[in-house]
Amino acid sequence: MASNIVYENEEIHRSSENRRLLESQSSRASSQDSITTMTSEPKLLPQYITALCATIGALALGNILGYSSPAGLILTSNNTDSSIHLNRFQNGWFSSVSNLGSAIGCPLAGFAMDYFGRRGTLIYSIVPVLVGWILIRDSYIYIVRHPISILLCTNTSHKHALLFWFGFHCKKDEKTKVAAQNFAMLVIGRLITGIYGSFVSLTVNTYVAEFSSAHIRGTLGVGFQLMLTVGILFAYLMGVAFTNFRWIALVCAIFPCICSILMIFGKESPLYLLSKGRDKEAEISLKFFSFLGNDYDGISFEMEEMRKSLEERKRNKATLKDLKKPYILKPFLISMGLMFFQQFSGINAVLF
Repeated sequence: MASNIVYENEEIHRSSENRRLLESQSSRASSQDSITTMTSEPKLLPQYITALCATIGALALGNILGYSSPAGLILTSNNTDSSIHLNRFQNGWFSSVSNLGSAIGCPLAGFAMDYFGRRGTLIYSIVPVLVGWILIRDSYIYIVRHPISILLCTNTSHKHALLFWFGFHCKKDEKTKVAAQNFAMLVIGRLITGIYGSFVSLTVNTYVAEFSSAHIRGTLGVGFQLMLTVGILFAYLMGVAFTNFRWIALVCAIFPCICSILMIFGKESPLYLLSKGRDKEAEISLKFFSFLGNDYDGISFEMEEMRKSLEERKRNKATLKDLKKPYILKPFLISMGLMFFQQFSGINAVLF
């Protein structure tokens, strides 16, 4: 009886030892699996850095949107230190014409994204925005003086020449011709910077969505709106720091330059490269964003998934008839409703 009890105790002890041994082996195996999983997942630092560099363009767009608020206050002030003075009607055009430029730039942005690529569009878009800011900054220069005068004046025989371009009147003397020219250059500059806004709005969001990993795509996507509002706030603060609209324009022109310069050191979207048949470059770009080099076994899998996505996109091209489908029409109406009430809430009247 005693021998049986001793035997059972020894069995219990051996079984408990075996259980502890199995548990320790299991924990070591699980830790090794977790380490392997961590090393096989793409590292996210290049994606965060590239998204930050791209969304500086959104900050530059925020400067464009917010610029009219401090600049308009300076230009309509009676004690302005510049030769330009705008009335309320002119200031309305000066503030809002950038939206017209954005509408004009949308088809151009689509073409540029396809021709130059996402990264290339962000680099080359520095050209229109710098031209726009230079026209605003140096609007006192007598460029296109005679063509503008001929364009604006419909009747030079009357005491007051009717300036039909923006529907305002001025006296027909040297000073008013210069003022009209300056106003025209201000408006043209705002129009061109608005074109840059459409380039940034379309390109940055597409670029970030194409190179980012699925589980952080939403996080990186909100960076555009965040930087946009930061840019608007920055433009407002420049109105506190400077009393000259030309200096505010000069400071605001810095950020698109920073964005374009930083994008030179970035990589093109792998999805765009693959769509153009540049498979080797797409693989290099994908390795850069995954930061794992040749050791990343999922590169070929990701490339194949992108190819399938591109093929499916070619097969299933969207048409206007697709709006009749309930699963497309319902979210479309919801998104359009949100945009309608957002815009008609008067937010732009506050921003501009």
